[in-house]
Order: sequence, then structure tokens, then C-alpha cells
Amino acid sequence: MADFLKPEYSAPADRIAVLRPGALGDVLCARGLLAAARAAEPTIALSFAAPGERGRLFADAGWIDRALDWDASAWSWLYRADDAEPPAALREFFARCRAVFAFLGDGARVAARLAAAAPNADIHMLPSRPPGDDDGSIYLWMARQCGDWLVEKGWRRPEVPRDPDAFARLRFARCGVFPDERPGRYVVAHPGSGSVRKNWPVAHFAAVCRALAASETGIGRFVVVSGEADGDLGDRLHRLLPGSLPIARPALPELAALLAGADLYLGNDGGVGHLAAAVETEDGSRPRVAVVFGPTDSRVWRPPGALALEAGKGMDGLDPLAAAERIRAFFGSARGRH
Repeated sequence: MADFLKPEYSAPADRIAVLRPGALGDVLCARGLLAAARAAEPTIALSFAAPGERGRLFADAGWIDRALDWDASAWSWLYRADDAEPPAALREFFARCRAVFAFLGDGARVAARLAAAAPNADIHMLPSRPPGDDDGSIYLWMARQCGDWLVEKGWRRPEVPRDPDAFARLRFARCGVFPDERPGRYVVAHPGSGSVRKNWPVAHFAAVCRALAASETGIGRFVVVSGEADGDLGDRLHRLLPGSLPIARPALPELAALLAGADLYLGNDGGVGHLAAAVETEDGSRPRVAVVFGPTDSRVWRPPGALALEAGKGMDGLDPLAAAERIRAFFGSARGRH
């Protein structure tokens, strides 16, 4: 439950509020905006609303001051069609807001409701992704939305890295993965995504993993993760990779720690790839990330620093052995060395 709904909540200093409902990848793409706000005005409070516990990762990393649960009932008021006044919890939360960046589309009614709840704030209603004429990284696009407003208000334009791979990361302690606790390289493979259209064939994932195991990369162990939306994809890949470790529906902090300690993440375009690109271990090492793209535009949605493997809109235009060769080259490149 979001802490702003508790009776003991008290409003901090002036704040910027970011409302970012959506899947895990959508939430993680807001790193650019948060980095811009912190760089321009470190003392302003940053509040971030996302479904469930997704925003809690940002709070634990110190990127924001307060994480809010978008699934809390108070937010539903924004979408109602009645004439009811804003809930007290929302009025109290927005009372000290200087700006609200709401990735809720451009619906006039929702914008009007938000303005009623936050009468003293500049309201920025934004689409969930860059407009059609902007094919750049969503991370940098989101950073620009905040940077333009900061300059307009008299603050300096934040020095946001041109390459989102330089953004701050979420740091996790190394976790024991395999029962024997032996150190060594392992790959986290995730054959699912939020859409069947974006899923590369499970057999192709298995072929890539077998090719990597037979190569000079030194990888010999594989973790297969699967989420609630993945059906039997994880089980199928596990059966094709004897000795692999299946992990179904891990909690978000557990998944993040698992990814931080991996040598490689391999998956489809989806939130887990964005999480893999955002984590590192306490000693600063982080996984290489390889993501298979099909119907979505990798120029927009590629996780920072990731290798984009293009499979075509039908997900059948990428040979698994060619993909394995590109990943091997990625391991040996300066950019792929973490």
C-alpha cells in the first residue's frame, strides 16, 4: 500500500511528481527523467507513482524520495466520470507539487481531474512513448521533458548523459544462485514478454544457449526465468537445457539481484531486459544484455547498453546461430565488457 495513503503522511518540501503507470519496462524508462530532475535541483523532493512495488526499487536506490502505489484506490478518481471532489489523500499529496509529469496520454478529462487535484502545479500530460516523429531512445526523450520545464522555470538545464547507458544503476548484493554456491558465469534467459507477438521461438533461445556453452565465453550454467504472463515458455526452455535452473515468478528484488550477478541476460523486448540494464553488483560489475526485437522499434525501446538482435516483425528473421555469434562478439567488445 502506498505510504501517502497512511494517516501519518506529512507533505515534504516542494516536489516534482511523476505518474508512470505501466509494465516494468515502462516504469524503468523513467530513469532519464529522474536523473534530469536530480541533476538540476538535488534538493527538490521527487515522488514517483507506479503500479505495485515497482517504484520501490527507485526509492531504495535513492533516485526518488517517495514511492507511491498506482494501484491504490485513490488514483482511480482520475478516471471517474462523476462530479466528486478529489480524495483528501490526493489533495494532500499534490498540495506542494510544483510540477506533475503524468504519462497518461492526452485525455482532456483526466487532465482536468488532475488539475483539480493539483491546482498549484504545472501539469504535463505526456504520451507513454515518444511521438511518431521522434525515433530516439525513450530514456533520453523522457529526460528532455523534464529538462525543458526546468529551464523554463529558471533552473539550469541538467547535464544528462547523451548515452543512457551512463545513467545511475540499482545496486544489489550478489546472491547465491546454484545449490553448490560455486562462483562462475551464468546466463539468465527469459523466453517470454508482455506480448506473444514479441516472443522469439523457445527452440531458438535453446540453440543460442547451447552455442554459447560450446564457445570460448566460459559460460556453462543457465537460469531460466518466467513470469505470470509467460505460460509454459519457461518450462519448455528448461527442458531443452538440461541442468538449467528454472525460477518461476520471482519477486522483483529477487529478480533484480539475480540479474545483477549474471554475466549475460538474453530475452525478448520487455521489462526484464530493462531491469537487467539497470542493475549492478556491489563491486560494480553488471550483466551484458542482449534483447531480441521484432514488431517494436529498437531505436526507441533498446535498454541502455544492450545488444539489439533484430528478428523482423514476424520474429522469424533471425537465425539463432547468427545471434549467438553476435553475442560472442559482444562479449569481446570494449562496449560489452562490464
